Amino acid sequence: MRIRSLALAIILMLCSAPSFGQSSPLEYRQLHPDARKNIVDEIKIDLQRYYLEQVGFWARIFGGGATLAAVLLAIVGWRGFSNMRNSVLSELQRTIRDDERFLQGLQLTVDLAIQKSASAQFRRAENRYNLGRLEAAARRLDERDSFTHAERDVTYELLSDIGSDPDILKEAAFRDCLEKACDAYYKADVDQHLDGLDDKFRSVIFSYPALTHTLMLAYGLRLVGDVHPSDKLKERFDFYVQACERNRIYEEALPYLLVRAHSEKAAGWEKRISRLFKDVAYLPDRELEIFFKRLDTRANRKEFNSSRQEIESQRFSAFATEYATELGKLKARLDAVRG
Repeated sequence: MRIRSLALAIILMLCSAPSFGQSSPLEYRQLHPDARKNIVDEIKIDLQRYYLEQVGFWARIFGGGATLAAVLLAIVGWRGFSNMRNSVLSELQRTIRDDERFLQGLQLTVDLAIQKSASAQFRRAENRYNLGRLEAAARRLDERDSFTHAERDVTYELLSDIGSDPDILKEAAFRDCLEKACDAYYKADVDQHLDGLDDKFRSVIFSYPALTHTLMLAYGLRLVGDVHPSDKLKERFDFYVQACERNRIYEEALPYLLVRAHSEKAAGWEKRISRLFKDVAYLPDRELEIFFKRLDTRANRKEFNSSRQEIESQRFSAFATEYATELGKLKARLDAVRG
């Protein structure tokens, strides 16, 4: 009965609205179906709020009715307001004809809302707990020279699971764990897990220089050290080269760009190397020093953890040998600065 009383009060307010103004008449049935649905839905929402909030009867009439009136006026104007009230009444009566059915639907809505809220609260608490587990797992990867498949997998699964929480993604602790995992997977040549993290968290990785650097090194090693690199691998590497530029660590990517062009020898490779050498020449002295440190370390490596690293070193060495003159001129510039 209270629903019908409230609905009747709202309808009476509509019927008693003044009919002044110059707006042209607008029949309810002439409205777009979506607009009609919005009007009736607004009335139903007002009725639901009445039960949920348990406010005073007359307060609800004035508050809800005024809100509803404002919505209707915005759509049809005063004169159209008057013309459409009978159609609204008819459709509203069909909506609330069966009080019991309406109350059951409302109760179901409330139950679902409570369940959703409780589930979200539980999920947040669970993610906090798992973030602690992730920190411990990532620390083990970072502190050891090797790790088991189980340790590798549990870290990856925890990152994937709690990384779906937008609030967790903002946590510095999560980013630190992601960086440790990426670094560990890169050093251990765990391609599948590293690719999975790239697929899931590229937007996070892209924004942080340390993570960007690690992924560029990982994909640079694979690109230069693999016999037949895939197109997808090339896409990943190119993306992180751009990320290095964005994060102002382009000098870290330049050695791999030069060696890649030299080893692939694709059409126009010599011109490509000439353009890249111009980029190297424009580097400030500090960044040029970093460039040579990375180049020399890989060209002169004596110990290898994989055949991929050995091929990488051979190709860096071949590049450094063929372009010794150009590299020597740049090193002379550094020597002059050092005095």
